[in-house]
Amino acid sequence: MPSNDPSGALILRVPSSLVMVLLWSLVGAVNLGLSMIPPVHWPEPLKVAITCLCGLALSLAVSEGARRAARAGLRIAVPVVVCSVLVGATALWAIDVLVQNWTIGHPLLGGDIAAAFLLRRFNWVYFAALFSLQAAISALVASAQTVQTRERQLVEARLAALRFQINPHFLFNTLNALSTLVAEAGADQAEEMIARLSDFLRISLATEPSGLVPLAAELEMVEAYLDIESVRFGDRLRVRYECAPDLSDAEVPILILQPLVENAVKYAVAPSREPVTILIQAAARGGNLTLTVVDDGSGGIVGSGPVSTGVGLRNVADRLEALYGSAAQLTARARERGYVAAIEMPLRRPSAARKS
Repeated sequence: MPSNDPSGALILRVPSSLVMVLLWSLVGAVNLGLSMIPPVHWPEPLKVAITCLCGLALSLAVSEGARRAARAGLRIAVPVVVCSVLVGATALWAIDVLVQNWTIGHPLLGGDIAAAFLLRRFNWVYFAALFSLQAAISALVASAQTVQTRERQLVEARLAALRFQINPHFLFNTLNALSTLVAEAGADQAEEMIARLSDFLRISLATEPSGLVPLAAELEMVEAYLDIESVRFGDRLRVRYECAPDLSDAEVPILILQPLVENAVKYAVAPSREPVTILIQAAARGGNLTLTVVDDGSGGIVGSGPVSTGVGLRNVADRLEALYGSAAQLTARARERGYVAAIEMPLRRPSAARKS
C-alpha cells in the first residue's frame, strides 16, 4: 500500500479506551477542583470521584459496543448504538442522582426519590449527549479502520497478483531458452541452466509476494537471473554493478529490478552479435533511492515509455504506484546507443525494532 501515511490517520491508531480515560480524567479533575472551593463540603469530592469512575466504565462499554456494531454493518450499528447510549445515559443519571442524595445526607432510596430524579432531569440530557458523541466517534473510527484494513488488503492482493505476474513471464522465457539449449548446445549447458534456475526460484520464492527486501538480496536475485542468461549467451552478456555499499540494507520491493534487467537481455543482448554490457546502478539522492539499468546494445525497444515495453515495465510501474503512490516513478527511454530504465523511490531502511 502507499506508504505515505496521511496525518489524519494517526488518530486511527489511538485506542478509544485511552481517549475515554483522558476525557473522564479531565472531567473529574475540573469537577474536583470546583468541589474544593471553600467552603468545602467533603462528601462532594467523593461524589465526583464515584460519578466519574462510573461514567468512565459506562463510556468504555458504550464505545466498545458502538465500535463492534460499526464493523457489523449499518443495519445493526444504528439500533445497537442508540440502545447503548440510552442505557448508558440512564444508568449514569441514576447513579448520579443516588450519589448526590447520599452526599447531602438523604438515604439512597428514601424520601421523594421521584422528585430528586425530576430535579436533575437535565443531567440525563447531558449524559445522553456525552455518550452519543463518544459512541459516534468510536463508530466513525471503527468504520475508518475497517475501510483502511480493506484498502490495505486490496493493495496487498494487487501487489501479490503483480508479483505472480512476473514469475510466469520469466519462467516462460527461461523454459523457452532451455528448450533451445537442449536442441542446439547439448545436455551439459541445459543442466547448468536448470541448476541456476533452481537457485533463482529458491531465492525469489523465499519472500512474501508483496514484501520488501534489502537491496543486497534484490541484487542477489538479479545476479542469479543473469547467471541463467549467461549460460545462454556466454561472452555476449557482460554485467557491471555500481552500487554504493552503504545502500545494501535499503528496502526495495522484491523482484523490482529483474523485469528491467530482463528487458535489457531481451532487447539488447539477444539480437546482438557483439558483446553487450548491462550496467546496474544504485545511488542515494536526497531522500530517494535511484535504481538504474543501462545497456549499450544496438537493439532498441519501440516506443518511449513503460506502457510500450511490455508486461515487465508496466508491472514495475504498477507495483511502485501501489506501494509508494506519487512518491515513486519509473522512467524508461532509448539512448543514442542502448536503453536506460530508472526507478526512483523513497529511501527507506529497516527500523530498529525490525532489526532486533
